[in-house]
Amino acid sequence: MQFEQGQLRLRGSRDSGELYKATNFAPASGKWYDIQVQVDPSRDIDGVAGGDFGAARVWVKNLTDNTAPVLVDFDKMSTTGVVESLLEVPLFLNATTRNPSK
Repeated sequence: MQFEQGQLRLRGSRDSGELYKATNFAPASGKWYDIQVQVDPSRDIDGVAGGDFGAARVWVKNLTDNTAPVLVDFDKMSTTGVVESLLEVPLFLNATTRNPSK
């Protein structure tokens, strides 16, 4: 997860995975945020059977203004002209972290 060009962005895997950008959140200068990523490792939603992905939801809370947490919508950056408004995105987990008993 990173802030780039005024956007919150999340990459589905650490190297060359799909890149998503937040559609309902933009960071403001001089503000502090608490970002929480909630992952369900038992749900592989990347569209490829047998992978090591989980379903991730991202919550953002503005700590400076003490606002309520917001569930972030994401748009797949590889698609143009379409805004998916995804509440869950695939997040790569290795075989160990995908195990719900860990």
